[in-house]
Amino acid sequence: MVLRALLIGLAVTLAYALARAQSPAVGIKHPAIQLTSQKITLPFGGQVFAGGEAAKIINSHCLSCHSKDMIDAQPPLSLETWKKEVDKMRTAFGCPLPADQSDGIARFLFHANRASAAGGD
Repeated sequence: MVLRALLIGLAVTLAYALARAQSPAVGIKHPAIQLTSQKITLPFGGQVFAGGEAAKIINSHCLSCHSKDMIDAQPPLSLETWKKEVDKMRTAFGCPLPADQSDGIARFLFHANRASAAGGD
């Protein structure tokens, strides 16, 4: 009989605690969020690729999202990989580059990438 009363009392206490924990009336204290201003240095902008028509296209399409330094810093990639990267920018990320210009852009980036890896520009 005592064990039964103890179990009922424990069950009632547990049910009360669960109900109270889920009640919106119970104030939940969250740690305060501290916001502070940050100063960041963005990559140097304004650099462009030199060259013919392909450079003009890259300067108007690729450099609207990427810096020249970021493109130059890519590891040595094969021509096929550059083609896939250019197509990914068009299809997945919405670059407005016409599909018929993709191969020429990939070739330009492949040669610029090789020159950058060799220490040239």
